[in-house]
Amino acid sequence: MKKPNLQPAIKAAKKAAKQKIENSLVSELKRVTSELGHSSKSLEKKIEKSAKKFAKMIAKELKIAKQVAAKPVTAIAEKINPAPAKANAAKPAAPKATPAKALAKPAAKK
Repeated sequence: MKKPNLQPAIKAAKKAAKQKIENSLVSELKRVTSELGHSSKSLEKKIEKSAKKFAKMIAKELKIAKQVAAKPVTAIAEKINPAPAKANAAKPAAPKATPAKALAKPAAKK
């Protein structure tokens, strides 16, 4: 029997972990800087850039267990970035007006 290839699942799990680390770092650092009154666009850009580099360094060192890698990638992605709930969940579609019969083209004259 052939063993399932877990490499793509492990890669996706590492990517998801990296994204989670980056998002949490950015949110916490922005919160702290706003409390201290030093928030600015340039500082926020620096925070985002540095958080991305730091998350990349941490994600390289992560060891993903095979049990975690065996889970579907969509489940991992939903934990990190849950789908936003829609306010207008399901709008009923308006019925389309269709003609009863299409008009026949007149026969070509010979």
